[in-house]
Amino acid sequence: MASTNDDVDNEKEIANQLIARDVDKLIVASGMKNADFYNQLNLTTPVVAFDRSLENSDFPTVTTDTRSTTESLLLECLEGVEECFYIGGQPELSSSQLRLSGYHTAMARLHIDAPDSHIFELDYEVESGYKMMKQVLEVNPTPQALFVASHSLMQGVLKCIFEHQLSNVRLCCFDDDPIYDCLAFPIHSIEQDCQAIASSIFSLLTTEAPVKNQHHKLAAILHHR
Repeated sequence: MASTNDDVDNEKEIANQLIARDVDKLIVASGMKNADFYNQLNLTTPVVAFDRSLENSDFPTVTTDTRSTTESLLLECLEGVEECFYIGGQPELSSSQLRLSGYHTAMARLHIDAPDSHIFELDYEVESGYKMMKQVLEVNPTPQALFVASHSLMQGVLKCIFEHQLSNVRLCCFDDDPIYDCLAFPIHSIEQDCQAIASSIFSLLTTEAPVKNQHHKLAAILHHR
């Protein structure tokens, strides 16, 4: 279960409907902050979380090593840059927090200031990326670099960049898309290893007694363009 538009009530309703159908196991990318709801379901139906971790979970989790991967990409791509804006999604999600943490760590190591005026967080909708990019341009009409926390946000960012005919903006993105290979300017990106994630989840699902709180952090693939 992965597409609930991060609506917690909708997510609970869908999960309960699946449980009512007597599914054998449940794989979830949850928009919830803590694991209380799924801990209760896990008592009768095994749960595996992926992409996002939940506080106090009694079930295994599979995620990308988001924080260190974000840090690595930025350290490798921002040489000579004096500022880098952050455009991200819901700050309450663990995946959002880790991406922002990786950004902060990289900025500190690069000795680049990262004031609150350079950090924008809303949600992962395309239109939100466009809106936040317009806010970036209010701070600096010619930003040097951006770290965008998802492909959906990048779509909105690119729309704004094209409208304002910006050039020489160094772009980094958490998420990858084949279209990035076709653009006239480079977008350095992080590709989550979906095959490794799926294999890890399958391994956990076929284990008779997964270790409680077992957390698998998987390496990602960096694309430099």
